[in-house]
This record gives sequence, C-alpha cells and structure tokens, in this order.
Amino acid sequence: MKRRIPASILISVLLTLVLTSCAGAAEVKLNASDGAAYDWFGRSVSISGDHAIVGADSDDDRGSDSGSAYIFKRDGTSWSEQAKITASDGTAEDYFSHSSVSISGDYAIVGAYGDDDGGSNSGSAYVYDILTRPTPDPTNLQNTTGNYWVHYTWQAGTGKVTDSYV
Repeated sequence: MKRRIPASILISVLLTLVLTSCAGAAEVKLNASDGAAYDWFGRSVSISGDHAIVGADSDDDRGSDSGSAYIFKRDGTSWSEQAKITASDGTAEDYFSHSSVSISGDYAIVGAYGDDDGGSNSGSAYVYDILTRPTPDPTNLQNTTGNYWVHYTWQAGTGKVTDSYV
C-alpha cells in the first residue's frame, strides 16, 4: 500500500522553509538625529540605490509643522544621515515632506502642500541635488499661474509647461 503525503502538509512544510529563509533578512532602523515628539518622522519614504529620503512633515525648524526631510546613504551594511533639508522659504504649516518625497539618482524631490506662495495652500515642490554639500540648495517648483522652474542658473523663458531646457 502506497502512502501519500497530504497536500496541506506539503504546503505547510514549503511555507515554513520559505519563511525561515526570509527571517534572516537584514533590517536597519533609521532615526532622525534631532527627532522630537510629533515630528512624524517616517510618514513618507523613498529609496533608490544607496540613498534614502525620509520625511518628517511636522518638524518645527521653520515654524510649527513646517516639515523637513532627511537624506541617508548606505555604506556596506550601515546607513548614515547625510543631510537634513528644509524648504528655504519654509513657514508654519507648510507640511514639507507630507506623503511626498522621492529620490532617484542624484536628485530628490519633496512636496510641501501647505506652502502659500501662490495663495492659501497652493503648494510647492522642491528639487535637491543630493550630492551638493553642505545642505543641498533647493529648486522651487511653484504651483501658481505662470509656473516656473529655476534650476540653479537656468530659468524658463515663459514659465509654461512646454518650455524646454538645453
């Protein structure tokens, strides 16, 4: 008489093997060097290659809930904080980095939906060259009529979406 292993036992064994092999995955916990209560560090995150950006949208460096973001770099198996960035024109309740941070290659972009430059809560986005030292200088993308993008020394002629940069 042939004995068969029930499928449920076979699936359980395979699942146990898979979960056991994943249990050894490296975990690193990142923290803000100057973190404080209610900064909401970690509300928004992005990672690309050896760089990560972590938002703290209620950080108070430029006013209550002005927000900040932290750039981290991986070296081998450890991560270190490289910079803390805030909006150069940040003010209270800008919520810089609230659910909108991204990093790719040499650049990071951070949103501030509460920025009021173009009217109440009109919002802005800031682009950073993460290789710049010390703290990267921002490029401000304003959400206003006649949008413009100033990147260091280049500025759009008309400020329209159809502008191109050479």
